[in-house]
Amino acid sequence: MTSRTDRLAKFFDLVLSGKRPVATVDNFTLLLEAIFEKNNHAACVERIVASPAARNAIHAGVRFNTKPDFLNRHTALFLQYLSDPSIKTLCNGQHLRDIVEVMIEPRTLWNAFMKAFQANALTEPAVQAFTWLVIECLTHASANEADMVDDAHTVVSSGSLLKSTSPETRAYGHKLKQVLELKASNTFIEKSDYVPGGRHDNDHVDFRQIAIYPTNDESCSVEKPFYRRADEILQLPIEKRVAGHLDNQFRLLREDMLSDIREELQAVKGRKKRRTVTTLKGLSVKEIFNGTERRMTPCGLVITCLQGLEALKARDKEGRKAFLKNDRGYLRHQSFGCLLRGKEIVSFATVDRQIDYLLEDEPKIVLRIIGDDAVRKTLSYFKLYSDLMFLFVDTAVFAYEPILKRLQEKAELPLAEDLLDYQRDSEISSSNIIEERLIKDLDHGVRTLQDVLTSEKPINLDSSQMQAFVSGLTQKSRTSSLP
Repeated sequence: MTSRTDRLAKFFDLVLSGKRPVATVDNFTLLLEAIFEKNNHAACVERIVASPAARNAIHAGVRFNTKPDFLNRHTALFLQYLSDPSIKTLCNGQHLRDIVEVMIEPRTLWNAFMKAFQANALTEPAVQAFTWLVIECLTHASANEADMVDDAHTVVSSGSLLKSTSPETRAYGHKLKQVLELKASNTFIEKSDYVPGGRHDNDHVDFRQIAIYPTNDESCSVEKPFYRRADEILQLPIEKRVAGHLDNQFRLLREDMLSDIREELQAVKGRKKRRTVTTLKGLSVKEIFNGTERRMTPCGLVITCLQGLEALKARDKEGRKAFLKNDRGYLRHQSFGCLLRGKEIVSFATVDRQIDYLLEDEPKIVLRIIGDDAVRKTLSYFKLYSDLMFLFVDTAVFAYEPILKRLQEKAELPLAEDLLDYQRDSEISSSNIIEERLIKDLDHGVRTLQDVLTSEKPINLDSSQMQAFVSGLTQKSRTSSLP
């Protein structure tokens, strides 16, 4: 007796060969089921595109039933199948464009999805599938129809994508918003999946709008962050090269900082093993701390912990005082971490190591929340929930943050002409710091620097060393080969 998988494979082959027409909704449902059995998405779609009978079956089948229930249970699943990245690599994306056009022209299916979306009749996976379809249509070179763009604006302006509880739906919402902004600026979208902006709520075209610390959506995103190789920066027009270089340096340095944070968060979410780290659980806010009368400090939240401070609770007051004095690494001042609720990032914070609070009968820790919006969110979460935890993240954010902020503030780059627009054998900009008389003496065969530098011991240089020394004194920048 043949298995259902074998029967579906045979049905699929008959449709592709034109020997089995798809004339009813049941036939089409069976065809979709046969397609879903194919684990190699790219190979399956390639066979469909190569078969006129299969293309006709898809074209007719998606129009047999356009009610929300069928869209949710069947058509959306087919769109999800088509969203597999391997399909887009076929013929530079042409096969995907062909099958999408078969589905949406004429606009029967498109209009049905729009109507169901506006009526809130689509399930979460169906919303994601439809948004993917909208993005694909907008990024096609031929997709310039005003009504399609208007519908995309309607989808975004509804706000339901960005307000969704699903990180995947919010990611699609940010991506669609970014594509619309690119189209409005008349920017040619060659690779819509690898341009700055649109991956999540903290991915912006202008790097100065990027928050230094990651958001919850950013931590959930699995898309590759945007950055360029050095040779790509040098290929930019000269008037855009400095801006491109600053943008790239910010993104690369920030990714370096985020790697440790991301590793810890992925471990909490069960995606990666990690070493044992300190976590504080059962948190509740008791008061606000802003320093003493003699010394005011930025505001912090004074928090009690049901779990995590056992090393203090097991000691009396004198024992705690000695322990905290001898082990300054315990709850280290300005150590970094994040407040979590389950797998959701609530905010990031640093520890304000206030000994007086730690010595109380019920030890308390002071956390300084990073960012005004984060403070509001944190307070509301403490009001609504009782299951927040604080995870210590072992990364030197204090070494990264000031540099990242400075990069966002910079509008120009010293030595940009020499560093970013240098042409081989061209003259390097001169420096006028050293007196010309001294340079002439060095250029006229002088091989010792004892008289020039008035040093106690002789300093002898060979010709190549002297040339490098003179170049260093007379040029704004220089590349030297060291042994």
